[in-house]
Amino acid sequence: MAKTKSTKTNKRKSLKKSSRSISQKRVLWISLGILAGVTILAMSPLFNAGFVDIDDKKLILDKARMFLDKWEYIFTYSYRSPHYKPVTYLSWMFEYRAAGPNPFIFHFNNILLHVFNTILVFFLIRNIAPKFEKLKGHEFQIAFFTALLFGVHPMHVESVGWVVERKDVLYTLFYLLGLSAYVRYLNAGKMLPLFLSAGAYFLSVMSKSPGITMLPMLFLLDFVWQRKLSVKLFVEKLLHFGVFAFALYALGIIGRSHGEGSAAAILTEKKLARAENIAEHTSVYGKAVLAGLRGFLWYVHSLIPVRLSLGYPREQIIGFFGPVIHVFPWLLVSAAGVLLWFSKRYRLLFFAHAFFFIALGPAILRLDLGIGIYMSDRYVYLSVLGLIFLIVAWILTARERGWFTEKVKKGILIALVAITTMMSFAESRVWKNTETLWTNVIKKYPSVDYAWINRASYYRERGLYDRALEDATQGIAVDDNANARVQRGLIYRQMGNPQAALADYNRALELEKDNTQAFTNRGNAYLDIGRFELAISDYERVLQQEPENVKTRVNMGIAYSSLRNFAKAEEVFALAEEHSSSYADLFVNRAIMNYERKEYAKALIDYQKYLNLNPNDHQIYNDMGVVHSLMGNHQKAIESFTRAISISPVKDYYRYRAQAYERLGNAAAAQQDRRLAQ
Repeated sequence: MAKTKSTKTNKRKSLKKSSRSISQKRVLWISLGILAGVTILAMSPLFNAGFVDIDDKKLILDKARMFLDKWEYIFTYSYRSPHYKPVTYLSWMFEYRAAGPNPFIFHFNNILLHVFNTILVFFLIRNIAPKFEKLKGHEFQIAFFTALLFGVHPMHVESVGWVVERKDVLYTLFYLLGLSAYVRYLNAGKMLPLFLSAGAYFLSVMSKSPGITMLPMLFLLDFVWQRKLSVKLFVEKLLHFGVFAFALYALGIIGRSHGEGSAAAILTEKKLARAENIAEHTSVYGKAVLAGLRGFLWYVHSLIPVRLSLGYPREQIIGFFGPVIHVFPWLLVSAAGVLLWFSKRYRLLFFAHAFFFIALGPAILRLDLGIGIYMSDRYVYLSVLGLIFLIVAWILTARERGWFTEKVKKGILIALVAITTMMSFAESRVWKNTETLWTNVIKKYPSVDYAWINRASYYRERGLYDRALEDATQGIAVDDNANARVQRGLIYRQMGNPQAALADYNRALELEKDNTQAFTNRGNAYLDIGRFELAISDYERVLQQEPENVKTRVNMGIAYSSLRNFAKAEEVFALAEEHSSSYADLFVNRAIMNYERKEYAKALIDYQKYLNLNPNDHQIYNDMGVVHSLMGNHQKAIESFTRAISISPVKDYYRYRAQAYERLGNAAAAQQDRRLAQ
């Protein structure tokens, strides 16, 4: 009987354990569902957002089409520069192949990746929190609220809502996977997670350059696990060091003596503000001061994410601080020294701030990123995790005093989640389109000149010239700079006022003597009014700085062709084709030149090359039909006109085909086409 009783007792214990396990799993799945649901709710207006004119077309739509035909180019495009991100380009290419230029699928995947990141934050923090003595027993709640606030942080809207910032959510995905795998290695000591961590590190770096900071972050985790610094810590990370070395080279940080993102440019390139309190200082010192201010402002803005915008008034911010600006680098260095000194005593405080500044480091150092000092909300996408973790841990583990009970603590966190969710929801609506985006900047910071200029560009591209001119003029009133003049010149050109356009381009070159955009557009304006020699002169200035600028080379070919210098024009077009065989306008303009020269066979070859890139251009099929008719190939002319009609039944196409039928002696078909034309 005793044996039977013991068996029953064991069964009861087993059932209790099983029931507890099921209950824990249920709580886990419910928690993950809440994380996903609230994050999606905060970002839900983005499902209805479109592409924005800032980089989405250039880096996604145009490049995705190009990569479809030449996918291997993904692995060489922007190689040896900070913009090398083949994994991100692969994701865009696959989306474009699946759905074409449909913004919904791109936004959907950005939100999905952000949800995955939020869930990964939960698991990562749940594993890290117990390593801090004070947080033991609270790890589930800390992880849940940290992940929840990460998912709905308002400064994340820029990374999720801007399609081109897929690179932020993607590099962070692999970054978090790499850290999680390393944590598993620290807990289990098995080598497979270490290899997986190195693989995730490589994918993170190949998604966006800030992924390179994962290596120092691994040493920060060693600190959390209280591992002593030793040779073993370096040896076990040999694969990570290999990825780090490759990234330094592939991203052009080392091995280049100049160029954006190179070590030399970071240290010496003079890109300081115009404000009096910084403009006159040496490049290195000035950059140190601006880096200190930039780090401070990002820190404050991450904690108080209000008045968010794609652009901020850089010069006014720098000018506002006056001489105090020189304190910021010393302030940050001093704070880092104090935290390091007390790192063993205040381990959580040190970890949170080290996480923030390690992840943010590349953006702080590269002052040429963006125009605003802390305009780029997207750069804190990963780094803000450290501060959120610290705040949540402090609130949940604070001593209970009087009214400050467990319920009150959770109430504070729930209120923070509710407030930030509403803020992110409102901020997500700003990203509906380019107009709403720049209108938001103008409402909050009307002194940001490029907000006026970019909204003017949006209106210009949609034919709203009066509104475009009004905005561009306002932008110039705020800050008369070369870019503003170039953009207003474009508006004047499209309004049919080339003289006003030339005045703006000339002013742009007074302000910035080597501005290639000004030379390019002034050349185009000269082309418009038939001053071809002056156009060629401007194009030559552009090509001296940008020898691979195919569009400018094609325009130069048009200018030579207009001067009837066909030999030189043909030479220029040939050079353009050497640089790029995917620029369709090259072929159509060379075809027009050959048509004028009565080199009809050559014209047909170029028309076909154009159609290989743009197979649904009915006008070109019609032009081919005209050329075939001139060559006496009336049957082929009929085929070309028929193809043009099948795409767009323009009455002139019917008339041309009627003439071709008539020349072949098919009067009935010719009469039928004339009736259709009418």
